[in-house]
Amino acid sequence: MLKQLMGSGNENAQVPTASGNFTSLKNHALLGVGVLVALVIGLGGWAVTTNVEGAVIANGVVVAEGGSRKVQYSEGGIVREILVHNNQHVEAGQVLIQLDDVSIRAEP
Repeated sequence: MLKQLMGSGNENAQVPTASGNFTSLKNHALLGVGVLVALVIGLGGWAVTTNVEGAVIANGVVVAEGGSRKVQYSEGGIVREILVHNNQHVEAGQVLIQLDDVSIRAEP
């Protein structure tokens, strides 16, 4: 009865095992590593042996969309010092002006 449940009764039939799956996985991993190594060696060799004949050099200007931007303080105040000049390049977060702190000192 056990032979009927197992199939046709062929004693030579192979049952997949965990070691067979591991071997297949190992073969695919080796193939993937081999392809990556070949790709790195091929591209590296090409990069080493290729000569760059020249580069394209061009002039350009970056302009903010809409031209110049107005900088306004929401509460207003008296400008004590302007720290930048017209057409000066500035970095993000750079202080542009200093406001007078008279109104802050006047409040109790």
